Amino acid sequence: MTSQCSAVALLLLATPVAAGPRDDARPLFNTAVTTFHSGDVRGARTAIARAVATDASWPLALAMQWRIAIATRDGAFAEARLHAAWQKGYPHRNLRHLFAHAFLLQGRADAALAEASFADIPVRYAAYAARMRAAAHVALGQRDAANRDLAAAARLAPNDSFVWSDIARWRLAGGD
Repeated sequence: MTSQCSAVALLLLATPVAAGPRDDARPLFNTAVTTFHSGDVRGARTAIARAVATDASWPLALAMQWRIAIATRDGAFAEARLHAAWQKGYPHRNLRHLFAHAFLLQGRADAALAEASFADIPVRYAAYAARMRAAAHVALGQRDAANRDLAAAARLAPNDSFVWSDIARWRLAGGD
């Protein structure tokens, strides 16, 4: 009996496993990331669209579509990709700061402020959320609140270049 079990085990190990959609999408995803980081946003958008067409259930690929949409300042498409990632199982609390960014690009400062103010945003995204709150406060003309949120972002992520870029823009706009 053990020799039969061994033969079946060897047969199972030797039988190739069919690749799934995620395996087919992964090289396209990697191409999109590499292309995006090289500065070719258009090429990255094409590659990630092909990856999502190959595996539409992969939240990470949908999140990359969001990132490319943000780079092209397409807030509506960014929001749509975030909704898709959320529907595919990506936790909403991990997307709140990103939704806020998409809302800001659409001129929806109140929605951005509400989304970036939820207490369930993970600590690793807190500085990003603070930056989005600050931008929403700026859009709403709430200077003191914007200053508080930028100071909070700097405390949370003192080495984050995006935080310091936002602070510099804010100070420049204020004549400082």
